[in-house]
Amino acid sequence: MTRFKVIAICSFALILLAFLLALFLFTIASDLQGSNPILGLAGLVVIIGFGVFFSRGDHKYMQTYVIESRKKVNEYFLKIGIDEKEQQYALKGSTAIVVRDEESDGSQDGITPEYHLTRFVRNPDGEYFMLMFSVIGGEISNPFVKHVVQTNARIALKEKYVPPINVGNTQI
Repeated sequence: MTRFKVIAICSFALILLAFLLALFLFTIASDLQGSNPILGLAGLVVIIGFGVFFSRGDHKYMQTYVIESRKKVNEYFLKIGIDEKEQQYALKGSTAIVVRDEESDGSQDGITPEYHLTRFVRNPDGEYFMLMFSVIGGEISNPFVKHVVQTNARIALKEKYVPPINVGNTQI
C-alpha cells in the first residue's frame, strides 16, 4: 500500500472520529433539553476545527506532491530523445526550449493524487511539440508527444510563438 493511500485512510478515520465525537456532544446537549447549549456549540466547534485542520493538511500534502511530481517530470523530460528521418522533427529534451507549461492536479477517486502537465517545447530547428505528462500515485507514465504545425503553434502559444527563420529551403 502506498503512503498516499495510508495517509488518505488515516485522514478518513480521524474525520470519522471527529464526526462521532460531535454527534455524541450534540446528543448530550439534546438530552439535557437545551439547558446546556454550550455542548451543542462544542460539537459544532469540533466539526469545524477538524475540517479546517484536515483541509490545511491535505493542501500542504498536495503542494508537496505537486513539487515532487514536477521534479519527476522535468527529470524525465531531459532524458527524452525522439529520432526522426528528417532531423528537423527530432526532439531531445536536453536541447529543447520549454515555451509554456500548463499544470493541473487533484484526485479522481478522492484517494490517489494526480498531477498533469502539458508542455509546449521548441526544438533547435524551430519545430514545436506538445508533451502531456501524467503522474498518478507517484508513478509517471509515458508522455503523449505530438508535433504541432507552425500555424497551430502560433494560435496556441500567442505572444510566446517564435517563427522559424527560413534560409533557402531550410528552416533555422
